[in-house]
Amino acid sequence: CADWVELCNELWQKNDSRGHDALLELTWGRLCDAMQDLAGSRDHSLEEERGTRRRAEKLLKREQADRALLVQAFEEHAGGEEGALVRQYAVEAENRTLKERNVVVTAERDQAMERLNRALEAQARAEERW
Repeated sequence: CADWVELCNELWQKNDSRGHDALLELTWGRLCDAMQDLAGSRDHSLEEERGTRRRAEKLLKREQADRALLVQAFEEHAGGEEGALVRQYAVEAENRTLKERNVVVTAERDQAMERLNRALEAQARAEERW
């Protein structure tokens, strides 16, 4: 944007035509708006990714805590071989949960990165045109 401002200032100094000024002003306004929109889109995509990760981590912690309480309660009442089976089941369930969460977070992260890449490509195209 700073280079564009310099260019506009040079053109304004060389040519004081109202039509020319209006055109430059309009073009500059559109370029700034587009670049701000792209920057906002990129920031929004990154924030979405962080939010998705935080939500997934909270859900995982909650599920782990619930599972630990269930295992503890069962072990207090059952014990021995039954307690070992419950622990094994809990570990297997937690591994499945981790894999499922990883798939969800990865998919959401990929979508956010796709949006970010599209925004960056659009910004690069806009910069090339100007």
